[in-house]
Amino acid sequence: MLQALTGREQDRVFHAVLETLTDQEDYGAYQSVISVILRFEPERRGRLIAEGITGVLDRTEEWAGDVLGQLAYCDDDAVQAFNRAAAELAPSERQRLAKFIAEQEAEDGWLSGDRQRGRLRVS
Repeated sequence: MLQALTGREQDRVFHAVLETLTDQEDYGAYQSVISVILRFEPERRGRLIAEGITGVLDRTEEWAGDVLGQLAYCDDDAVQAFNRAAAELAPSERQRLAKFIAEQEAEDGWLSGDRQRGRLRVS
């Protein structure tokens, strides 16, 4: 079913795809989700990840970190859209996300690479 998605679907479809990320160790399913996420235009992808990432954090920090790590490798349009949308999150969500990003920027975190560190911001 995920293979049929083009990246032009409604926002709720993107969020539903993110909701499939759970704490299960099914790397094949994860790869399918990432391939769908990457089909969405960069600016839209960044915004939608910001809107849905705290839900992923609720279910699985590992996959949330990996999604953010993938995003941080994306072009500037996706990253900037994420940063703008993250700044609009509720204060408690911003605080939680900022803490998680800081943790992942530490040594061996999902955002610890030179190209990733410092790109994602929530304020």
